[in-house]
Amino acid sequence: MLEQVRPFLPEDATDSFAEYRCLILLSARLLLRYRCCIFHAAAFRWRDRAWLLTAPPGTGKTTQYLNWQRLFPGEIQMISGDMPILESREDGSVWVHPSSWNGKEKLRGAESAPLGGLVLLEQGKDDRIVSLSAQEGLVPLLQQFMVFPETEEEILRIAGLLERMLLMAPHWKMVNRGGDASTRLLRETLEQSIQEAE
Repeated sequence: MLEQVRPFLPEDATDSFAEYRCLILLSARLLLRYRCCIFHAAAFRWRDRAWLLTAPPGTGKTTQYLNWQRLFPGEIQMISGDMPILESREDGSVWVHPSSWNGKEKLRGAESAPLGGLVLLEQGKDDRIVSLSAQEGLVPLLQQFMVFPETEEEILRIAGLLERMLLMAPHWKMVNRGGDASTRLLRETLEQSIQEAE
């Protein structure tokens, strides 16, 4: 499995870091048996829902969370700072759970919650957010599952979980500068989404 992981790691990654990533991938494969998988995102709880910010490292997931905590104290709680566990339930819902993998900041702690929405985060020179169709979100979200499926059953379980995420939760692409204005825009967008769903 180390050979599978190496191409996705920085060239200077240590053997211990590669083994750490292998442990995550093996755990994700085992979780598929229970209709769960590890997903690369910062997950926070707000208004009794879980919201996912997914992006490459260093893009601003933690910055958005810290900005929100400062601008709107006490409103949100971090579920997982880096790799929450997603669960596909019998009733068709997707739930977001804490995990042991919480990034370098070690942010975690909130209770599980049903998925409210997903944001694909990018850095940019301005702040804007656009809604994505299921087709537009398909590949970017699929790439965030922390697993290399090896059987048809595993592939079908990931596909089923992804389908539910795309169909039952809104998703957006957000370009941001990482400042207060971007965090206010994010909050306004999620607020509007909740209002439209009610």
